[in-house]
Amino acid sequence: SEPTDLRNQEFTVYVRVHGILDPARAMVTLKIRGGAHTERDPDLASCTMMTFAPANAPGGVTRFGKELRHPDYDYVRLTPAFDAALRDGAWVGLKLVSWTDPADARRVVNRLYVDADPFDRATGRPRNGWRALSEYVDVAGRSTGRYATLADWGGWQTTLRTDGFRDVDVALLSVREIVPPR
Repeated sequence: SEPTDLRNQEFTVYVRVHGILDPARAMVTLKIRGGAHTERDPDLASCTMMTFAPANAPGGVTRFGKELRHPDYDYVRLTPAFDAALRDGAWVGLKLVSWTDPADARRVVNRLYVDADPFDRATGRPRNGWRALSEYVDVAGRSTGRYATLADWGGWQTTLRTDGFRDVDVALLSVREIVPPR
């Protein structure tokens, strides 16, 4: 990590998927804290992520994931705080917020927010009806399967990944550094 890398961050995107081609893999993934994904240096690819999927997804609607060595993923299935799911043909706003806990540097909070009806029909602007769907607190030493390393570094490799759809519409993608909440 470099001092100018994004560490505590907010990654926001609005997406609309069309044509679920692979129901077992269909999801939208927001990846942060990452480096370049190369075969030459698989450890440089380290990143964390949160996913949003259709209601019948085998891995659940929302998960936290780590990829500390490319392409080996760990996923932790999360319990959604309310009923929401990725739907074919419907816009959804997704916001991943991640920060190191100011009270305990051995913890990174990762929270996924959803806006299920994101655009004001009269103006076309975002409605900002964000609701916290899921959260994963990454803790130094706690295993997610193959990894127990706390992902607290920064990085400029921020990725929106989609899997299992015919095509995807994307709008208003942004990423920015934030001040951690107290």
